[in-house]
Amino acid sequence: MKVLAWWTVALTYCLMVWGNTVSATGSGLACPDWPTCHGTLLPPIRVDIVLEWGHRLLAALATAFILLTILKGWKEIRKTASLKKPLLFLVSFIGIQILLGAITVLLKLSVIVSSIHLVLATLLFSALIAVAVATTYEPIPWEGLSNPAATKKLRALSVATLGALLLQFALGALVRHSGAGLACPLFPYCMDGILPSPITIQNALHFCHRWIGILLLVGFIQIRFAARSFSSSKGVSLWSAAVLLLAVLQATLGIWTVLSGLSTLVRATHAAIGYALWGITFFGVLRTGGLSWIWKKA
Repeated sequence: MKVLAWWTVALTYCLMVWGNTVSATGSGLACPDWPTCHGTLLPPIRVDIVLEWGHRLLAALATAFILLTILKGWKEIRKTASLKKPLLFLVSFIGIQILLGAITVLLKLSVIVSSIHLVLATLLFSALIAVAVATTYEPIPWEGLSNPAATKKLRALSVATLGALLLQFALGALVRHSGAGLACPLFPYCMDGILPSPITIQNALHFCHRWIGILLLVGFIQIRFAARSFSSSKGVSLWSAAVLLLAVLQATLGIWTVLSGLSTLVRATHAAIGYALWGITFFGVLRTGGLSWIWKKA
């Protein structure tokens, strides 16, 4: 069960990265119909079609792994009672996500629907991580979290940063799907000054996405400093260092994305690092006991 759960997490991560590559290359409507592609299961070989059709095939494989994880997990509940809530969390998203994927194509990449699709994919990814964690670890916080006041502070910082990161994902999706990627083509300036002028929906979205990214970097720095109170906990130390490193890399890639004029490779890498940052941050928040409503001792 443990091996299956982590393989499903890995497949879903690859699916999210591939999906972003489809978006970055403008291949989202290379297959204009659903569930077939140009009315067939063997569409013409063209780069954009291969990317979009490959994304659908990978989605089908990931879905099969997810369903198998749910089925096997349900059988394990009697042995591992703490697995129940993560499984319910997972089941609540899987059907909605499949439906939204189809609607996204049928509505010709509606900005709102496409953005919701990405946010739900992120939450589905989170649910899979929660299931994998529940099958791997005992439902107790990381060893070494012995200082109640410092632990409370670390949990609060971690949960707040995770929430801000989800908001950042939603804004990033809106920026991408609304074509606002170069609404502020400079950094740190937006047009002729720090603040966009005149203000439009597109440059307002871009501006908010940009500076929430900077605030997130501050949040991860605070997490790193808070983690220093637990020098005896290797898990907390490694986790806080890893998420800070990824956050710095993510912010750098975000700036590079703008300065490169939305280079496809940079955009795809930016997304891949972003999903990794989310997954590792979510894992750490679970392990510090910050999401006890999902995973705790039954």
